[in-house]
Amino acid sequence: VITTKECPAGQYLQLGTGLCNDCPAGTYGAVSGLETPECSGLCEPGYYCPTGSTSAQQEACPAGTFGSSYGLSNSECSGPALEGYYTTAASIRPDQHECSTMENLFYCPSGSALPNRVQLGYYTSGGNSNNTRTTQQLCEPGHYCPDS
Repeated sequence: VITTKECPAGQYLQLGTGLCNDCPAGTYGAVSGLETPECSGLCEPGYYCPTGSTSAQQEACPAGTFGSSYGLSNSECSGPALEGYYTTAASIRPDQHECSTMENLFYCPSGSALPNRVQLGYYTSGGNSNNTRTTQQLCEPGHYCPDS
């Protein structure tokens, strides 16, 4: 009787050595018995797969980042949200949400997971519109900055 070694999900059998290896970062192994380093395939956009992953949606790209391609391997995903925008977990676009629909009350620097409310005595600036402000500036002496 010949028995064949079967590796668990998240690993593949390295032919010739008989050793189980973790599926490489960016890939996943959903089932046991895999025999190639491609495992079951690449992680889906919006997600990343560390070494030994078992799902195409192993880890969501964190809020403030985005994952626009298949096969991402770490929490940096494809990069940070664009200035003037914010992203929630598993976003596939760097401009998922405009910073605010409440003009001038919020701003979003690059990598924002949520809009930042402007501080008292400051005003928002930057961006392409009032809805995509990127920073806050101290209200200059002699100018009025309304309470927000």
